[in-house]
Amino acid sequence: MMIYYKHESGVVTEQCDQDYYLDNPNKAVMIHESGKLDITLLGKGFYVVTDNKIGFSNKYWAIDRLKRTDWKMVRHRDQKDLNIETTLTDEEYQELLTMRQSWREKASE
Repeated sequence: MMIYYKHESGVVTEQCDQDYYLDNPNKAVMIHESGKLDITLLGKGFYVVTDNKIGFSNKYWAIDRLKRTDWKMVRHRDQKDLNIETTLTDEEYQELLTMRQSWREKASE
């Protein structure tokens, strides 16, 4: 079973639900109930440093963020192709593109 937590600067602050985890890739992390991050789901490089602190490998953190936002990109493009109202505004979409580009650069380091 997976448990979802909010975090600030690598420190777990409180438990959250899966929806918050999916919608907030920079503010939430998924941890197995045993206390370890699920490597198969999050990618190599994520680990628990101490009881309440989470460590991240910058490369795999960036890869995880890209994976976790892929669905937003696909949804936006599908909505555009179908000529229906998009969930993201043009400004939000551009912001997401910019964030994803910075994550892509970190992932390639």
